[in-house]
Amino acid sequence: MDLRIIANKILSPDPGIRVMQIAITVSAVSHLILIIAVQQVFPVYWKTEELRSYKVELIREAVDDLPVGSLDSTKNEDSLKRVNDTKKDSEETISLDTKDKRYISYTKIITQKLMEYWRYPPLAKDNLLEGESLILFSLLNDGSLTGISITKSSGYEILDKEVIDAVNKAAPFPPFPESITVNKLNINASFEYRLTTSGKK
Repeated sequence: MDLRIIANKILSPDPGIRVMQIAITVSAVSHLILIIAVQQVFPVYWKTEELRSYKVELIREAVDDLPVGSLDSTKNEDSLKRVNDTKKDSEETISLDTKDKRYISYTKIITQKLMEYWRYPPLAKDNLLEGESLILFSLLNDGSLTGISITKSSGYEILDKEVIDAVNKAAPFPPFPESITVNKLNINASFEYRLTTSGKK
């Protein structure tokens, strides 16, 4: 076939041929775009790379004017300060006859000291006065007495006064043992005056 005839057919203004040409062109472009997109999403050749891990160490230069161990001692001092501050505001209220193991040894010492000074007032005994005084007294961790009050009167001033005097005379008490971690200890105590079985509960 003559090339001129083919060229005339291609360049012919015939609508059927023009539509076919446009369809072929659109198809070719569409396929080209589709191939490029697939290649981007699913590349034929995957690029693999060996995984590596890195260790980074930060080295701080020595400080000449900081003595060895001062950092640790500072931390320790701060910790102790926090403990002491907490302890400073802490207190506990117990009974003189408590069964708590943290306090038993200390309350026994207090009881022994109180018994050295607590007496049945002769005038009260002569007048057959009986009763029970309940008191609350407070100690700091060095054993010093910071307060005392009658929480329940025996009904007789002479008996209550004897209890107050006994506690004041027995003070100061020994410092708190290590088992007692509070700074202030409030102690409830009962003193019973009986002519038949005089003693402390």
